[in-house]
Amino acid sequence: MKLLAPSLVLVLLAGCSLSPTIEATGLEEWERVVAAHQGGVTAVLVWATWCRPCLDLLPEFVALQRSEGHGDVAFVTVTLDEHDAPGAMTEAVGLVQELDARFPHYAFRADVEQAMHRLGIEDVPAVLVLDQGGEVRYRLTGDSFDNEIGAGDVEDAIESLR
Repeated sequence: MKLLAPSLVLVLLAGCSLSPTIEATGLEEWERVVAAHQGGVTAVLVWATWCRPCLDLLPEFVALQRSEGHGDVAFVTVTLDEHDAPGAMTEAVGLVQELDARFPHYAFRADVEQAMHRLGIEDVPAVLVLDQGGEVRYRLTGDSFDNEIGAGDVEDAIESLR
């Protein structure tokens, strides 16, 4: 049996990364999550598996994160699915894995109303765009025509903060 050189093993491991997952967080811990991204613009998609427009926006959000010129922007999602509801979380994790969305994803350990109140939103999907100091500068909750958010809306908000 031939063993691999340690340096080759490290190179092989460096090329592998874990599948995306969703981390449960408390409402009180949210400030630490936001603070971890200060220094640059942050876009936070708030979504849920039970929300059809959310499921349409999630792939657009992932594509925006991967697009050229967004290396200095932090992308984060927060699902409002109940973190202790196995079926919902399995579906949510499956979606971020299917999209290979390799950036932070969270679920609040709180009910939907508490989470929405904490984020300052009334409906989903919503995108919060935070400035370099961690202040929410935009709460995108849909336009007046069709009440939908698109990648272009998020892009415009991000660009205005650069």
